[in-house]
Amino acid sequence: MIKDARAFFDDGKMEIEIGSIVDSPYISARWEFIGAYTGGMPDAKAEVGEIMSFNGMDILEIENGKIKSYWVSSNGVYLMEQLVAFFSSSFIMCSMQSINDLRTVFEVKNRAHGCLDS
Repeated sequence: MIKDARAFFDDGKMEIEIGSIVDSPYISARWEFIGAYTGGMPDAKAEVGEIMSFNGMDILEIENGKIKSYWVSSNGVYLMEQLVAFFSSSFIMCSMQSINDLRTVFEVKNRAHGCLDS
């Protein structure tokens, strides 16, 4: 699913807008995904090269230096609106999960590089 989601965006990147906010044992950050649409999504009306974005917030609960719990809230529906795609609700839910999976990969990479250290 992550590979499928990435196929629709060139140079997709995550930027931390606000964070890290630390209130032990919780860490939170607001992020934005930005990428250029590469085309190929069935029924999408967006033009190739159009810059798309959506944002969200992650909250992590840390215990013994490891992630114990993880919550995310994002406006992936806004991304779908930018694509002006008219899909069945089941396709939208699958696409939303793909986008969330993609965001998770970027988040893990940022965490590994110390971007979310307190």
